[in-house]
Amino acid sequence: MDLCAFVLATCPLYAAHTLVLGEFTNQSGNPALDSIQSVLETELIRQAGGHGLQVVGVSQAGEETGISAAADRSILHVQANAGSPAIITATIETGSTSKTHEKTILYNSEESIAQNMTILIVKILHVLEEQASARVQIFSEPSEAQLVINRKIMAATPWESVLPYGSHQVNLMKNKYAPISETIAVVPGNNQFRYTLAGLQAEKPRITPITLGPAERPVAVYWAIIAGSALFFASAQFLHASADNEYTDLVSGNAKDYDRLHEKAQQYLYLRNISIVTFSGASLWALYKILK
Repeated sequence: MDLCAFVLATCPLYAAHTLVLGEFTNQSGNPALDSIQSVLETELIRQAGGHGLQVVGVSQAGEETGISAAADRSILHVQANAGSPAIITATIETGSTSKTHEKTILYNSEESIAQNMTILIVKILHVLEEQASARVQIFSEPSEAQLVINRKIMAATPWESVLPYGSHQVNLMKNKYAPISETIAVVPGNNQFRYTLAGLQAEKPRITPITLGPAERPVAVYWAIIAGSALFFASAQFLHASADNEYTDLVSGNAKDYDRLHEKAQQYLYLRNISIVTFSGASLWALYKILK
C-alpha cells in the first residue's frame, strides 16, 4: 500500500464532499507529462472512491454543480510549469468563498508519473481534510458524562467542536448509569446529538457470615495458668498448715479461742481442697492445649 492509500484508508473523512478535477495545463514543454491528468484522476478515484470522497471531472460536474467551489465541493486544477526539474502545482479552490490553496512538487524524472502523483495527492487530501468537517454538538442528560469519540477521550458533556464528515463512534459513560455506544454521521451544517443515560439499580450489599475460630493463645499463657494454680494451691496449703499449728500450740482456758482457731483451720482446709482441684484441672487442661 502506498502512502496515499494509507492516508485514505486510515482517514475516511470525506463523506458528502465532492472534488471536481479541472483541466490539466502542461507548460513544461515535456510531452511525457501530458498523462498527469488521467493518472491523477484514476488514482484519486481508485483510492478515494471507497472512502467517501466523490471525485468527478469538469465534464461530469456540468451544469448540475457548475465549476465553482462550495461548502461541500472543491475544485482542483493542476499545472506543470517549465523548469529543471519541472514544477507541478495543484491549485485547490475550497469553500463557498473559493479560498485558494497551492501545493507543489518537483517532478522526479527517475520515478513514474503515478509515483510523483502519490506525493501530490497526499498534499491535496490534507487540504480537503480541513474542508470536509462540520460543527458537532453532543449533549447528555445528566451532563458531565465522559465522552469518547473514535476511541479517544474528548471531554465531558456538553461538548462542541468540529469533526470530519462521515461516521464516528461515540461512547458515553457515567458512574451509576448504563453506557451508550452509537455511530453518528456528520454531514455539512450543524450536527446536534442528544442522549439520555439510563440509571442503574444499585445492588443490595451481600452480607457474608464469618465464622470465627477459637482465638489462638501463646503457649506461655498456658504455663502461666499452671503456675498460677500451683501458687494458689501452695498458698492455701501454707495457710491451712499455719492455722492447724496455731490450734495445736494453743494453751488457753477459754473454749472460744479453741473454737475460733478450729473454725479458721477448717476454712483453710476447704480452701486447700479447692486449690487442689483447681490446680489439677488447670494443669491437665493447659497441658492438653500445649500438647495439642
